[in-house]
Amino acid sequence: MDIPADAVPTGFAPPPGCYGVVKAGGFYAWLIRAATKSKYDHAFVVCDNLRIIEAAPSGARWAELADYDGCEILYNTGEAMSDAQRKAVVAEAVTLLGTPYGWTDIVRLGLRTLGIQWGWLTRRADNERAMICSQIVARCGEAAGLDWNCGREAPAAVTPADLAKRDGMQPWTAL
Repeated sequence: MDIPADAVPTGFAPPPGCYGVVKAGGFYAWLIRAATKSKYDHAFVVCDNLRIIEAAPSGARWAELADYDGCEILYNTGEAMSDAQRKAVVAEAVTLLGTPYGWTDIVRLGLRTLGIQWGWLTRRADNERAMICSQIVARCGEAAGLDWNCGREAPAAVTPADLAKRDGMQPWTAL
């Protein structure tokens, strides 16, 4: 169900098709930040004025922007995007709903930050139909013809830290 644009005050949320990276709370968030040497541990795609699509241990799901109230968030609102690209990002995100969580990817990407790359682990992660949050974001950008791979070879190699470092990332303050 789409929420009418006039149902939410202007400036409440970044436009659909943007992505956000967040510094969330909790043990797993801390572990991801430590493993990726980043201030940010989670990423999501903005789908409308109130909802996002994000990876979760139970699989990619709908969530509310309000779930991250009070958290430090950066959005790619400084990046030029056409309406067609925004729609393509959201459309791809919707197709990824239910995608299993990429636990193997977490291990692979964490080891990569330590300079350890095991071919068998990379092959296993690449053969799974599972994704972490930043991979979902990068895949959505790719579907829209945007380079959200952050200099990595594929969406599967992108971390929240990579997404946070891109040009055009800005803190969001609701008006």
